[in-house]
Amino acid sequence: MTECYEKYLYGASRILSKKIGIRHDLDLMLFTVNWEPRSIDILNYNSESFSFENAGIITFKSGEIESSEKNNLKQMKLFLKKRIKQEKIKIINERSPNFDIKKFEVINKKIADLIYTLNNTLKRPINIGFDISACPRRIFLSVLGFCLNHAYVKNIIFFYSEGDYNPYLDQFSHSKGDWKLVEIKEFCSVQNPEHKYLYFLSGGWEGGRYANILNRFEPHDLGILLPISGYTEKFSNKTMKECKPIIEQFHIPKTQILKARAGDAILAWKKLQESSINKKKRNIIYLPFGPKPHVLAMGIHAALNKNIFVTYRIPNKGFEKMSISPLENFWEYEIRNDSLI
Repeated sequence: MTECYEKYLYGASRILSKKIGIRHDLDLMLFTVNWEPRSIDILNYNSESFSFENAGIITFKSGEIESSEKNNLKQMKLFLKKRIKQEKIKIINERSPNFDIKKFEVINKKIADLIYTLNNTLKRPINIGFDISACPRRIFLSVLGFCLNHAYVKNIIFFYSEGDYNPYLDQFSHSKGDWKLVEIKEFCSVQNPEHKYLYFLSGGWEGGRYANILNRFEPHDLGILLPISGYTEKFSNKTMKECKPIIEQFHIPKTQILKARAGDAILAWKKLQESSINKKKRNIIYLPFGPKPHVLAMGIHAALNKNIFVTYRIPNKGFEKMSISPLENFWEYEIRNDSLI
């Protein structure tokens, strides 16, 4: 288990076993279901100690729904109907026919409204679970920011199933077309025009695209978080192959090259507190392009430090569909707000 404290937040990460399973009593559990096998991997970690009063299923309905997605959604609904009443299950989707950033905004608002309503009904800060295995980064970052910006949530338990990317080792391309960066409004930083900028990148397997973005800004100060160690040595080697040219091109100093296990969000959060990449008199721009646990860590640290500006990349032609199967590591990341009673 890894633990971390920063200001009023406590965090802990652990890998769960199927034998013991999830052991939490929650007010709301959020699931994300799509065509990926790992989007329902969480069902393999059910236990008698895993309970929740309300559930939300996040889905994305654009075009023809694949049979695998229909089957996954069917399994999830059957699981939930055995646990809670039908009226306690909310389907959270947006039926835009094409890829559109507005789709994310609609879904984010529906989740925020659900959290607010539960908090208002129960008259206390609530406890939430959120499986981000198949959830877009833009959505879970927004939910995290919303929860940390308001006194609605005491505990957020994120779940994450590490995926098998071996079929994509040779040719990995998660997005289509050129990228543009958009602000994540839940992380409203205070920019000082007299301060210099430090760009901080969470790296992964799309090194060429990272370089294209960075070349637009010509950063004078740059840091990077690498997912090392990866699930396998091959994953770590792939990361270095993609990111080493960036480190060399932009002359990133060793003190600003951080490494954390790819699946450990809390360890990454601890690394992000190092002084070398939290310089005074800097406006810090986060580029969360790497694995989801590292993106989550960046959101946590940014929420606690108002000089950090969080962005998200939007490919102008959408994302590639990849069918990711689960590996053996199913993670739990507990975030507790100790400022709330």
